[in-house]
Amino acid sequence: MEKLNSINALVILDEVDDDGHLDALYYPLRSSLGPKSIVIITTRDRKILYWAKSTKNFDVEGLNEEMSKWLFYWHAFMKPNPPVEVEEVSEKVIEACNGLPLALKVVGSHLYSKSEKSFWEESFKYLQRNKKKIFDVLRMSFDGLDHDEKEAFLDICCFLIDENEDLACKVLEDCYGMGRKHLDELENKCLITTYIGEHDGVRRIRVHDQLRDMGRYIILKERRDRAWDEETVNEIFQVSDICYP
Repeated sequence: MEKLNSINALVILDEVDDDGHLDALYYPLRSSLGPKSIVIITTRDRKILYWAKSTKNFDVEGLNEEMSKWLFYWHAFMKPNPPVEVEEVSEKVIEACNGLPLALKVVGSHLYSKSEKSFWEESFKYLQRNKKKIFDVLRMSFDGLDHDEKEAFLDICCFLIDENEDLACKVLEDCYGMGRKHLDELENKCLITTYIGEHDGVRRIRVHDQLRDMGRYIILKERRDRAWDEETVNEIFQVSDICYP
């Protein structure tokens, strides 16, 4: 932080969802940066903004109709306009996604290469029933995976986020006989992405927070066969003290 002392800068702290992040980054920055500096915090927890004594708060709105169509069509059709036979139902699907970029990408990728109007109608009915529950909307793509792809996605949500892509590939290959194929399919479905590590130049696995939370929710509520921290171990396996006579 000493190198930033009195420097005027624009700093963005993304996905600050724990007050420990404020202690580690925000408070030291606030006391070190120059008077004309601006610090932008993105968070899903309003308490973070309260603790940070934010001067201006902005709620991020969903995409408008035009942008929603553009994003969805490119993921569903790889072009800016839909085929005539599914144009009407595709607009209904877009509306059901409520302008959520992640839902538009995931649902669009789920419907990619599907030309049967009946398949689109079924997907729309599913979205209508669950359009207020983001996990259920995103889950439609998860449910469209085969068995091993589902297991691979859940493994990634628990153990392989931010891990070396080559390592993840090897782990999945050892577990399911295929690694690269499963990673490619999950990436094609927009369930995972990859990025290059800033410090080591290594390609790593990334999962959007909402998709990660969906995967872990499935494990907690349905599978109960994986745990990613001590708290989850206790919750899933109901660890208790053993008393000997």
